[in-house]
Amino acid sequence: MGQGNILNSARFKMIGIEKIDSTDHDFALEWPLERGIDPLVDRVRKTGVLEPLWVMEKGRGQYRLLDGFRRLAAARKAGLEEVPALILSSGLDQLELFKARLARLEDRLSAVETSRVIERLAGEFRVSDKKLAATFLPLLGFGSSRKVLGEIRRLNRLEDSVARFCARNSVALREASLWANFPTEDQQAVLVLVCAVKPGQNLLRNYLQLLGEIALRDSLPVQDILMDKGIRSVMLDPQMSKSGGREIVHRILRQKRNPVMKKIEKDFHSARKGLKLPEEVSLEPPPFFEGDFFTVSFKIKSAGELKRKAEALHEASRKPAAGKLFGVLGAPQEKKQDKK
Repeated sequence: MGQGNILNSARFKMIGIEKIDSTDHDFALEWPLERGIDPLVDRVRKTGVLEPLWVMEKGRGQYRLLDGFRRLAAARKAGLEEVPALILSSGLDQLELFKARLARLEDRLSAVETSRVIERLAGEFRVSDKKLAATFLPLLGFGSSRKVLGEIRRLNRLEDSVARFCARNSVALREASLWANFPTEDQQAVLVLVCAVKPGQNLLRNYLQLLGEIALRDSLPVQDILMDKGIRSVMLDPQMSKSGGREIVHRILRQKRNPVMKKIEKDFHSARKGLKLPEEVSLEPPPFFEGDFFTVSFKIKSAGELKRKAEALHEASRKPAAGKLFGVLGAPQEKKQDKK
């Protein structure tokens, strides 16, 4: 049943806000409802509610809210007394109505919001896993994989404050799923770290992966790992958090995951220094020193400059430090050829 069919028998009416039951959240999609509500409140104060809510009669002059939860919350906060509404027929199939709600989503729901919608479909509407994967996941912007369905359901393990953070910041499914693997106390400990250093999505994923691997290997709670002196100093210093602190935390976690990493980094910096490259020539290792190639880069604006930098690189390749540099990545030392 499409949106057009659902609205064919609808009646338009201005309804008093106090007559709409806002405690019935069966059809709510966004969570938490107060997320990003202030800009909407300002708009409602200026123009009112322009798009009618969807409601259904409950009896005794009360209405059940089907669509427009954030608009209603904004209208209440803006001090409106009534809102425009389309009163839908009470004989409509509830599941088809819910599907129509999903089909008219303007913005994709976060992974956490999706998990709550999925559980409502399974619990309130008795939708099978097969139908959830095949029909509803695509409507929510995901594939039709049962594996993805399992990952989405895992997000129900998230502690409430962590779930709210993930919803407000649109944390992706992969990262939220890794977070949900931790016990409640560890989830909260990670939240304190994340709020302090504010990593991007990729760095957050690295944090979660490294913490999970360290905790599993050493049988340690994540909160104990985060008591590291270096990590605590970053978390307790707002200025450090803004100026490279998140990378410091990343490096500490990498070193904890791979204790020889500290020696590898030391050997790399020593070898790079020994090459005596010009300052404007950049030489970087592969991420986490996992790979076979270094990256050399520089800028030039003349043929003469190209020649000078090429000669500097050639000269660097003849130094003993060059062999040590590639030894960092596990390359065998090249044998010196006998002079004839």
